Amino acid sequence: LMMLVVGGLVCDRFGIMTALLLGLFFTAAPASLTPWFASTYTEMLVLRIIGGFSSAFLFPAMGAIVALWFPSQEKGLVSGLMGASVSVGSAIGVIAGPALAAAIGSWRQMSALLSIVGWLGFVFALFLLIAKRPKPPDSGGNARLESTQTDFKRAFFAPMTWIGIILTFMAAWGMQCLYGI
Repeated sequence: LMMLVVGGLVCDRFGIMTALLLGLFFTAAPASLTPWFASTYTEMLVLRIIGGFSSAFLFPAMGAIVALWFPSQEKGLVSGLMGASVSVGSAIGVIAGPALAAAIGSWRQMSALLSIVGWLGFVFALFLLIAKRPKPPDSGGNARLESTQTDFKRAFFAPMTWIGIILTFMAAWGMQCLYGI
């Protein structure tokens, strides 16, 4: 719980993308190190605690993305899509982890292999850090004449919506891959 406060402070002080990068790093790095640094229960516990730090950075960043990068009429949809991506990523991670461990015969190697998804998310977020950032939505309170369906389509097909979904999916996948073992 206290790490969520730290993650929120990092998001406020250093920016959303920095918090996302830290979250994805703390998802992928411990999983990558598992084959070499998880020979005892204590070592594995330390790696999983470090991996748990990822949530502290990812969840405040997700809230900030929704609050700052989308207009008010799209925030509910975007929040729902990001939440769904956490659920789908988690479900796939829980199923893929044990299946891959059984197929290759090593849960430690499975952890390292599945960390590739987290590293891909990290590289993707790093690219976004140097790419053009989205402009904040107009918060002037102007009455909108467009229909709810148009708002839904605009939010659903907005590149930032899918960037958020992809990054959230990759992080959830990485956080959940070991839980089904």
